[in-house]
Amino acid sequence: MQRNIYVPNKVDKLNFIILYSNYSAKNTRFPVFKYKNENYINHHANLIRKRFSREKDIEIYCVYGNNEKQVAASLPNEAISVFNEKYNETGDARSICLALYNMAATNCFIIDGRFGWTENILDNIRLQDLQNSFVLLGNKCDNIIGSVVTNNKPEILMHGSKNRFSGISFINGKSMGMLRSIVSDPDNNKLLSFEILNKLIEKNKDFYAIVDDTIGTELCL
Repeated sequence: MQRNIYVPNKVDKLNFIILYSNYSAKNTRFPVFKYKNENYINHHANLIRKRFSREKDIEIYCVYGNNEKQVAASLPNEAISVFNEKYNETGDARSICLALYNMAATNCFIIDGRFGWTENILDNIRLQDLQNSFVLLGNKCDNIIGSVVTNNKPEILMHGSKNRFSGISFINGKSMGMLRSIVSDPDNNKLLSFEILNKLIEKNKDFYAIVDDTIGTELCL
């Protein structure tokens, strides 16, 4: 497992933006869809709480597109719902922008809600890893998008790389300002999450990769 080098960038609270808009816009059965006997929303929230709630305050923002009433009814009590009413005309950038608009945060996880996770998906993320921005990769992740990693640094996310993208990234420090600038630009409204990450990776030399081949994801559409 590859590990990053970190510099001080204190994190007191962790914010999670989970993008369900992509999924719900395509599948009217999303709210009752099960992954290992849990609906997707609770599946993600439970594993987030399991890993981080004892060490950090957490705040979960669930962004959705179509079927807003059904999705909202499935949210955990502590989750904050964010509705992208223009998802069919836009993409992940506007969804992330709306979530950021609702938070005064210096960090956030960005999570692709289409993926089911193995139970250990977050277990090997150490608190010191949260000092810098990173993408979480692993060769058992069910994703055609991946990245070549050199000296713990990712190259751009692209099709066909061995280190597959888990759909989980963490943004901290100066990358947060870059992220807000990217997603608030109307010209970027239709960008997918990995395309947004590529812009951050290209601009920020302190962006790292955590490669963990013990984890896995399953894409469920």
